[in-house]
Amino acid sequence: MRGARWVTSARWSLPTDVGLEWLQASGLSASATESSAPFSTFASMVAAVNDAQEQADPVAALGAWQRGQADLWERTGDAAYSPLIWGALTTTVS
Repeated sequence: MRGARWVTSARWSLPTDVGLEWLQASGLSASATESSAPFSTFASMVAAVNDAQEQADPVAALGAWQRGQADLWERTGDAAYSPLIWGALTTTVS
């Protein structure tokens, strides 16, 4: 077998941490209240994908992380948990 066994990709271009900070500062994130600036959302997403890839079932692991992010977004409205990040990710198993 050649190539990757699992591939995680994004369905759209992802904002960087600086981009998320700009959205927060500009008030363009209507549901965001106080946030954990400086953001580390993008870096956290990269770490979550890496952790998921190391699990026996990376699809389930990424899905669990996404559900946790969705819960935090719904409870806090914090832009750090925005579906702009976690909603874009998919993992494919070959």
